[in-house]
Amino acid sequence: MGSSNAYIYTVIIYQALINAVIGFAIAAGIGSIVVQMTAKSALPIVITPWLMAALFALTVVMCVASGIGAIIRVVRIDPATVFMR
Repeated sequence: MGSSNAYIYTVIIYQALINAVIGFAIAAGIGSIVVQMTAKSALPIVITPWLMAALFALTVVMCVASGIGAIIRVVRIDPATVFMR
């Protein structure tokens, strides 16, 4: 009865990936606005494509690591106690 462990793990990892993509998209949008605003200033901010790719990879790795932490916590929960509260 209930969902298999593999299904629960998949859902948690997909949620982490969706959070990573949405969060990075918002941050990249804000970053591009800041780059445009500082382009003609005395100290312009430069974000290279390589830096964007590295930041995206780092974001995905951090979110998946957080998802793995959630998986470890979910595995330790006794199914009988989930609906007790």
